[in-house]
Amino acid sequence: MQRADFFLSIFLMIGSMVMLIWVIPRQTAPTEGYGMSPAAMPMFCAGGIFFLSLLLMLKNLPRAWTSEGRRALIGKQALVRTGINVAIALVGLLIIDLAGYYAGGVFLIAASMILAGRRSPLWVAVFAIGIPAALMFSLRYGLSVYLP
Repeated sequence: MQRADFFLSIFLMIGSMVMLIWVIPRQTAPTEGYGMSPAAMPMFCAGGIFFLSLLLMLKNLPRAWTSEGRRALIGKQALVRTGINVAIALVGLLIIDLAGYYAGGVFLIAASMILAGRRSPLWVAVFAIGIPAALMFSLRYGLSVYLP
């Protein structure tokens, strides 16, 4: 597992550098000159991802090439779970596009919790309904941002 974490951290570092150097500066519209730049928060988040992936790489560097770290890099079960997660995300994005943020958010959280092993329907319902509702109300009434 350490070897998989090592390669994942390198992949995340490369992805965050691409975001920092190329994507965010080119995809952020320039503004007037007051307040915080629209690129500031995405740059901060991409920098945080880079820093955390660097820490993950350094943590797993000594163990990545030992006999313990040389186990199967990615097993069949991990690939299946990753494929299911990607499918859930794509279906959730399709639901967000067709039915709106709240319906897609409820589906994404409920499906992810069930896939992760949460079996209590009460907790799945509380979080699947509560998190999108809290985010939607905080954005609407706190920041005056209306979600579709």
